[in-house]
Amino acid sequence: MARHRGAMLRILALLPYAACRVWNIACVGDSVTAGGHGGGDGWPEYLEEEIDDSDLFGGDKVKVHNLGKSGTTAMDDTGRAYADSDEYDDLKKTDFDLAIVTLGTNDAKEDHWDEKRFKKDYEKLLEKIMDMGGDVALGFPVPYLGGHGTWGDDTDVINDDLQDAVEDVGDDLDIKYYVDFPVSYTHLRAHETLRYLVCRLLLEK
Repeated sequence: MARHRGAMLRILALLPYAACRVWNIACVGDSVTAGGHGGGDGWPEYLEEEIDDSDLFGGDKVKVHNLGKSGTTAMDDTGRAYADSDEYDDLKKTDFDLAIVTLGTNDAKEDHWDEKRFKKDYEKLLEKIMDMGGDVALGFPVPYLGGHGTWGDDTDVINDDLQDAVEDVGDDLDIKYYVDFPVSYTHLRAHETLRYLVCRLLLEK
């Protein structure tokens, strides 16, 4: 099936439009979604700002919910599973029209990574999210250049193996919408440079 990949505003433009209602966008993920580590907001706040400024939906018609939780994983037995978080409980109450789900960065750490288990648990989590009723867009974790001990020196896991595993999960679940974060970064700089990265992504047309 054909996929729609690209900037978030283009993905949102593919969704049905109804002028009489407010759309709810749920942003699910780890610290890259949650933000705050660099002293600022996460990318969901900038997404909402860009949507409002674009008048794509005719004004204040979109509410973006930042449901990111720092340190969380798609895998169940890491002690930091997203499915065990308060944010996941909030997701179930959101009545979202679109969920942008971007997990896997913490799963790719040396102490956690198991590709088979990651795909199994991520599919299970995504199926539960899809059963909540809204559309789901699958985000590819941001590439990583190294320099942080918990991911080790082998960047192939997070930059290649993880990306391939996320794509396999999307194929298995027939997910139509994908979001790319096409800029490399070091983990220590990720939140400091997120404003620039996300604004560039959102303005890409």
